[in-house]
Amino acid sequence: MTENDISYEKEERYRGRIEYESILGQHIFKISQYRDKDLKQYASSIETFILMCPLEIRKKGLDKLRNLGLENCNYNSMNEDRMKKYDELWIYVNELLETENLIFKSSYIKTYS
Repeated sequence: MTENDISYEKEERYRGRIEYESILGQHIFKISQYRDKDLKQYASSIETFILMCPLEIRKKGLDKLRNLGLENCNYNSMNEDRMKKYDELWIYVNELLETENLIFKSSYIKTYS
């Protein structure tokens, strides 16, 4: 048998997985902290979270942001009115996550008769 008789197959694989759900969970915690301490960070963190979400949620979240009259990355004029809009955006994104069963999952036992 010569070296020309041997076939090779290259296989690629990841060394480990990125625990994306955990990263999103940590980001949610940051958003809740920023709401009380830094309105610019609060707004920025909500937008960042939307960008990190699955495709359909990301599209709907960005559409909602525009429909509320908010502009991406414009945090200089944060006031009470804009904070209320970001609250509305955050509530909307959470509702999307709930609808897709990505948060607040519940389990139940099926019974068969």
